[in-house]
Amino acid sequence: MSETLTLPKIVISRDDFETLGNLAEIAAPDQKAAADLLQRELQRARIVAPEKLDPGVVRIGAFVCYRLGAGPERTVQLVLPYQADIAHNRISVLTPVGAALIGLSHGQAIRFTATDGRSQVLQVIRVSQTGDMS
Repeated sequence: MSETLTLPKIVISRDDFETLGNLAEIAAPDQKAAADLLQRELQRARIVAPEKLDPGVVRIGAFVCYRLGAGPERTVQLVLPYQADIAHNRISVLTPVGAALIGLSHGQAIRFTATDGRSQVLQVIRVSQTGDMS
């Protein structure tokens, strides 16, 4: 991937947009970096009616296979913070990876700052709304 990775276009359903906007606002004092990243993603997203959102777009509840840099593929379900459980591969949208994933589609990549402060490139390999990743 190139060093000058541009921000990919993202799409978010109106319902997720409202939920995530409220979440970012509430979380801002305690989880400032994640809340700021989530708010930046929401500001640049194209908002659509839930029934118009392509099933290949990462949304709350979606199962996503992704890769960080040249690392191994990892499959997770993107969830709200209270549903997060790393032991069951459920990651919160209020984490750097979760905020980076929201609104992306198969094949898209985004550069973001990980919790350790390093710049990472995340690429979406597959998206499923049902958990079937074949």
